[in-house]
Formats: sequence, structure tokens, C-alpha cells
Amino acid sequence: MDERILPITFALNTLLDIMNEKFTPCLVKEDLHISHFTMLWIVIEEGPLKVGQLSAYQGCVKSNTTYLLKKMEEKGLLERIANPEDRRGKIVRATQKGIQKFKRLQKIAQKLEDRLQEVWGKESSELFVHLNTIGAKALEGKKITCE
Repeated sequence: MDERILPITFALNTLLDIMNEKFTPCLVKEDLHISHFTMLWIVIEEGPLKVGQLSAYQGCVKSNTTYLLKKMEEKGLLERIANPEDRRGKIVRATQKGIQKFKRLQKIAQKLEDRLQEVWGKESSELFVHLNTIGAKALEGKKITCE
């Protein structure tokens, strides 16, 4: 067992840092930040969403989502269209350009994931995904004090 302080946090942070180190140059080449990629991913994965729903998926306030969405619209990757269920509202969807850019980056990200699966094996990879899922659910919505 690892004797580090906060071993789970340290391990997850280390893996995330290394993955970002490998993936960030590809994002920069596409004139994107990880937050752009994440927003694009959510919209493509979950389908057209209201801005409030997108904020909830991202775990941030609506004003931050709106700011990032505006940048994504300027890049031609996302667009706001009329909501067919509510004429007063809008929904966010990916443009063809956004889908194409995401698919290019998805192939690169898949190489990183393939490497992890190669090293970990199928069973450990599935366990990692499972532990992350139940860990996220366990912490979701939990408030902590910063004292």
C-alpha cells in the first residue's frame, strides 16, 4: 500500500497530469483548451442541451458555461439553436466543424486510453472505470467546508 498522504488523490492527479501533458499539445495545435474539448465532448455525447444542463454536466456556474460557449461559437464548433420544446429557449449543439475536430482529437485520446488498457489489462481497466464512476457518485453534491 502506498504510504503517501492522500494516496487516491495523488494517484488520480498524477495520471491526469501525465495524460494532459501528452494531450495538450494536440489541443493547442487545434487552437483548443481542455475545457473546450470537454464541452464539445459533453454536447456530442449527451446530445443538444440547454445551457443550464451543460453547466450541470460541467459542474460550474451558468455564467462560466455561457462565457466558454461564446468562445466555442466564435470558433464555429458549437451553436445555439431554437429549442423545439420551448420556443423561448435555446439549446446547444455541435456544428459539423465541431464534430470533425472532436473526432480527430478523439482518435488521439484513444491512443492514450489504449496504452493504459494495454498496460492494465481488460479487468483492471474496467475496475478503474467502475471505481471512478462510484467515486464520482459518492462525492457528487457533497459539500465540504474549507476550514
